[in-house]
Amino acid sequence: MVTVTKSLHNSSDATTCRRMMDVMGQSRRRTPSSSSPARWLNVRPRDVWPLAFARLMPGIALLVFVVTATSTLVGCMAHLAPDYDQAIVDGLTKANIQAMTLFASVSSGTTVSSPFSVREEAYNSTIGEFDALRLEILARPAPQPPSFLASPTNAGGPPTAPSANSLTTVVDILTQMRDRDKSGPMPVLVVRLFKNNYVLSFSQALTYEKALKR
Repeated sequence: MVTVTKSLHNSSDATTCRRMMDVMGQSRRRTPSSSSPARWLNVRPRDVWPLAFARLMPGIALLVFVVTATSTLVGCMAHLAPDYDQAIVDGLTKANIQAMTLFASVSSGTTVSSPFSVREEAYNSTIGEFDALRLEILARPAPQPPSFLASPTNAGGPPTAPSANSLTTVVDILTQMRDRDKSGPMPVLVVRLFKNNYVLSFSQALTYEKALKR
């Protein structure tokens, strides 16, 4: 009796195993291959690339537009600067020599024994030289900027050259130094402060003017 039961049991297990194997085989046949997603989606591989390219077209068009617009804007900016003027550069060099000579004469500070009247003419000459150069720069012809780049403060003409603004600062510094010297002795630290401010503003003006030589 036990032997018959085991035989039936074994026969039932074998049948069950065969059925499970058949089900797994059918499932495996229905499962799509991971290496061919296009076949599973019922899309031929040669049809995938045109679709992907079509989706990339808007991005490619935008990139081309940005590159073209940037190149155009750079070209416009390059023509907004005035022409190089050797006479202005020479004038700046000459005026700077006068200014540095003036600073050298007071590098140790000023005292009662070195009156302001000795340096007054040098102050006025140097200040006048820089102010004349500033007016030359302002009067120099400059390209008219496009309407979309025009500043509300300069709607009627080209923008002011940075060197003119720097020279305005230079004139103010030398004028303040002259007035301070006239009021009484100047300590060394005060002289150095005026000189440092002058060097910074003058360097900006000369650098801009030389950069126009292209």
